[in-house]
Amino acid sequence: MSEIPAEGAAPTSATSAPEEFLEHAGQLDTLGWNVRLVSASSAWPKAELWADAPDGARLFLYARWKSPHTPGAPVSWPMRRRTYWYRPPRSGPRRSPWYRLTAFEVLQLVDDSASPALIASWLATRHTHGYLPAWESGCVCGKVRFSEARAREALVTAKIRRGLRGNKLRREQRIYPCPGDVLVYHLTSLPAADSDTDSP
Repeated sequence: MSEIPAEGAAPTSATSAPEEFLEHAGQLDTLGWNVRLVSASSAWPKAELWADAPDGARLFLYARWKSPHTPGAPVSWPMRRRTYWYRPPRSGPRRSPWYRLTAFEVLQLVDDSASPALIASWLATRHTHGYLPAWESGCVCGKVRFSEARAREALVTAKIRRGLRGNKLRREQRIYPCPGDVLVYHLTSLPAADSDTDSP
């Protein structure tokens, strides 16, 4: 497991992430997941836990702290400021979508008590998410945020308007993942590099 402290110092080491995140990180590491914990700081008031399973599944836990009313008191991590996301293993040429989980489901997943059939039953009742909500995104580009699927649709629309309708303002040529959040995609008019395969 790797821990990446954000810039700035957290009020105390105990408040760098919710206690459950630290416990989950240790358990997932024991199960063979590749775990990365981004701890909070005064300049980065949120904690993130990314975990990649050997089978390709991915777990993302997010929490944002609440500043104390009393100076010097420890921060708190309200449940309403936490979200949990799961992406199942790839089943085709493209990545699977993200699904939102409950805290109890994450606990079962971390305890290795969630069978593939149980996980499938969870996902069957959920809406899929092509990307994480904008307010939980690490994107600071200031550009329009898309999921991968919606970015491809927007690129096709732009090419149609440029080609058929003569709209010269639509110069988008390809999509690319945001440097600050790989779950968010943007459009660009810059040509693709030789190794770039993002264009549809």
